[in-house]
Amino acid sequence: MIKISDWMGMRPSVLLDTLSPKATLEEGVAALIEMVPALRTIFENATEAIKAGQASPEIIADIASYAAYKLDLQGVNKGHAQSETKTAESPP
Repeated sequence: MIKISDWMGMRPSVLLDTLSPKATLEEGVAALIEMVPALRTIFENATEAIKAGQASPEIIADIASYAAYKLDLQGVNKGHAQSETKTAESPP
């Protein structure tokens, strides 16, 4: 388990949490952020900007909309993301 979590770039406890059939969305997002360090920076910057009043909380919806758009381009979401993330317009 430790070798697998090291290979995935995450703590064993996070990996175990995501393997549980009762894993929550929050645990999955936490695991994703841990696996992709660039996401941590993006979400930290967005959170700081929101706290400082420099950005609207809708920025998080914009980030999610862009991710959904990219997944749709790859055929991963099969069109579901566009209808679920209507709060922000998808970029061209």
